[in-house]
Amino acid sequence: FKDGKYSFTTFPNVQLFDEAGLIGRAFSSSYVPAQGTEAGNAFLEKLKTVFHQHKENGQVKFQYQSEIYLGRL
Repeated sequence: FKDGKYSFTTFPNVQLFDEAGLIGRAFSSSYVPAQGTEAGNAFLEKLKTVFHQHKENGQVKFQYQSEIYLGRL
C-alpha cells in the first residue's frame, strides 16, 4: 500500500446447515473425495458423525470472517 497506509475491517458471517445442506456444501469442495467412491463414502460417514455430535436444533453453524484491507497502491 502507498506509504504503508491502509485501513482494516472485518465482517462476520454465519451459515447454518441441516444435514443435507452440510453434505452438499462439503461435496461441492474440490478437495473432498468424490461422492460414490470408497474414499467419498468413508468421508460421508465421518461427516455424518461430526454433524450429529455438533448439531443444535438440527443444524450446524459455519462461522466466517471476511477481512478487508483498503488503501491506495
